[in-house]
Amino acid sequence: MSSSVSSMDVVLGPADHARAVLNILEDYVSDGARIADTQKAVLNILEDANQERQRLQDGQKAVLNILDDLAFEKHRLEKTQDEIVQSEQALRQSLKEREVLLQEVHHRVKNNLQVISSLINMQVRVLEDGASREALVQCQRRVEAIALIHEKLYQSKDYARVPFSEYARGLAENVFRLSGVSPQAVTLEFSVQPVALPVDKAIPCGLILNELITNSLKHAFPNGRKGMVRVSLRMQDGCVELEVADDGVGLPRDMDLQQSGSLGLQLIRMLTKQVDAQLRVEGTRGASFRVKIPVEG
Repeated sequence: MSSSVSSMDVVLGPADHARAVLNILEDYVSDGARIADTQKAVLNILEDANQERQRLQDGQKAVLNILDDLAFEKHRLEKTQDEIVQSEQALRQSLKEREVLLQEVHHRVKNNLQVISSLINMQVRVLEDGASREALVQCQRRVEAIALIHEKLYQSKDYARVPFSEYARGLAENVFRLSGVSPQAVTLEFSVQPVALPVDKAIPCGLILNELITNSLKHAFPNGRKGMVRVSLRMQDGCVELEVADDGVGLPRDMDLQQSGSLGLQLIRMLTKQVDAQLRVEGTRGASFRVKIPVEG
């Protein structure tokens, strides 16, 4: 057999060995770069994970702070609510005490006015019939008209407003009873709507009503004449309209309401001005006195 190299065999020279080594080195460097890139990626992932963990921790702290704030706010709201409840209870107690006090005031005023009325009545009894006695009788009825206002307030749950409809009925019936006029001779009629008045207007209006009814009974039915007195009360356009009308002899043609010397008419004029009211008088068929009183609310 020949010792020469077969044509199928590859003969590597020094250059080939060097190139192979270089290829191995390049592959090693390339693998090292990939490993380095992988390490960088892993480090970036770890850094991102740390940042995310930090954000989660910050979020957790924020949630805990919010919960603390909510707990503090809840405590403050509960404390405020307790203070409001205590204040409301104190206010209710104060209002109750005030109502009791006002009720007692009206009760005492009514009692004092009744004492005054009784004193006047005692004086009336020792006087003979005449102008002096009649003047005291009228004075007594005016005192009783005011006393009746305070009695209504004492009985009412609203100590600032008088149930004037009930008052008007009671006052008119009281004036009729004290006048001595026979119910068969002169009848009393009502056309009254539910109306309430503040105290500062109720007292003057009560005195006006007293004077108007007294005036009708005194002058409208002379010589036993029979007839009717009608009391009307209604609310219209923010005003209370009070009217006392009769079918008696009417008013004198030459009567001047502004110049009349009658004490009753003077009081009516004065009281209507006091409550800023308008007074309208008609006397052709009987007599009619209509008072229009402005009220708030």
